Amino acid sequence: MPIAEARWDPNSSHTAYKLYYGTVYRVVRAMLDDDRNWWYQLQDGIAWSPGPYVPAWSVRRISLDQLAPISPGRLYKWIQIRITDQVLTCFERDVAVFTTRISSGVSGLGTPLGTHRV
Repeated sequence: MPIAEARWDPNSSHTAYKLYYGTVYRVVRAMLDDDRNWWYQLQDGIAWSPGPYVPAWSVRRISLDQLAPISPGRLYKWIQIRITDQVLTCFERDVAVFTTRISSGVSGLGTPLGTHRV
């Protein structure tokens, strides 16, 4: 599904957000609408408190093994964020182990530049 349309109420026809393919959110509630279709209420990435709902058919569950850390216990991990390219790359020593596109900061709240310890 390239876009999931999120709504503040499952029975509303108004789209509050468009969620794009590949984004990850935490489901905090499941609810049936008036037509007996399931909707999931989201939290992480959208709002700090329970946020909008998406139709259940438009999302998929991510299993715990897919969330497992890459090479746990290895030392010398670091992250590089290239603001101009909008790309984040994870490294173990000098080997890139994961790369993804990002959207860094918003007007007035830009991503701080420099080297930072996480």
